[in-house]
Amino acid sequence: KPDDFIICTGELHTPREFIDLAFKEAGLSEEYCRENTDIKRPSEVSILTGNFTKATKAFGYKSKTSFEQLVKIMINEVPRLQTLS
Repeated sequence: KPDDFIICTGELHTPREFIDLAFKEAGLSEEYCRENTDIKRPSEVSILTGNFTKATKAFGYKSKTSFEQLVKIMINEVPRLQTLS
């Protein structure tokens, strides 16, 4: 039966941590990243984490990739994905 599962590291990180790591991995200066608090929503998420308990119970999922490794994978896949479009 089809179902939805969260596949994640289970680590707790802020969006800022993701941005900092992604920009560093891409070799970009943080001058390209600015936060405009005038347009920030009051309910903006400040901390992101996932819970993979359901996936563990269903098929034994266990995270093997760290947050830092995941960011590197995502950034380094961009050039390859751009060639597919």
